[in-house]
Amino acid sequence: MIVAVGRPLPGNRNDCRAWELSRAKALVGNTLVIADGGYRGTGLVIPHRCEPGQVELSVWKEEHNRSHRKGRARVEHAFARMKS
Repeated sequence: MIVAVGRPLPGNRNDCRAWELSRAKALVGNTLVIADGGYRGTGLVIPHRCEPGQVELSVWKEEHNRSHRKGRARVEHAFARMKS
């Protein structure tokens, strides 16, 4: 299920900053929320990345990223439909 709860913000905002300013963070409470990699440090579920010096991700992280991509693709398609 996709629920839009935040209000649009004027200007060019960083994703993490907009997450808090739009009240979306407060409105979702403890609900599990997936996001793209632009939300590092927010507590949202984002794709795993290699740490500095790490060559590749572990198998379970790759599997998680694959699942994450499938869910995010649905969200991105919904955004595209709303815009056209």
